[in-house]
Amino acid sequence: MASSVEIRLAAALKDDPGELEYEALQHRTSGALIYPTRALASWRAVRLAREGHYTGIFGAFFCEFSAFAHELLRTCGMDPLLVDSRERRLMVQNCLEETLRDAGETAGIQIRETGIAGLAFQLLDAITALKQAGIPPETFEERIGNDSPVDRLVLEV
Repeated sequence: MASSVEIRLAAALKDDPGELEYEALQHRTSGALIYPTRALASWRAVRLAREGHYTGIFGAFFCEFSAFAHELLRTCGMDPLLVDSRERRLMVQNCLEETLRDAGETAGIQIRETGIAGLAFQLLDAITALKQAGIPPETFEERIGNDSPVDRLVLEV
């Protein structure tokens, strides 16, 4: 069975559904709208359903990117391991501890041992926001310069 994939990216997401979303809805039996977060995918589905033009649009048609990638890998015979939020926090905390240990006093940041878990949680939020905004580490590094030791720490982690 032959299949094809067409990927189109919207330049910006506005409050009102755009032409790309309306066009995708015309092909909802064979397509999907993929958003960076589950919350945004749900919000957009509700917004379009409230208009009354489309019914039964919930489910796989509106999905977040990681769920789409997971399903794509699964249908290709792979069983990807998903890391839950607790595991992500522990990974970031380990990276933070290692980065602080390697940087030592040169980092320009002093953190009490009891504050590392909280800082790791905040770093994970910052990293998640950067990923969802589509900002790769290289672009982030170009934009921060060398002024902020905290930004440098986010980059290192």
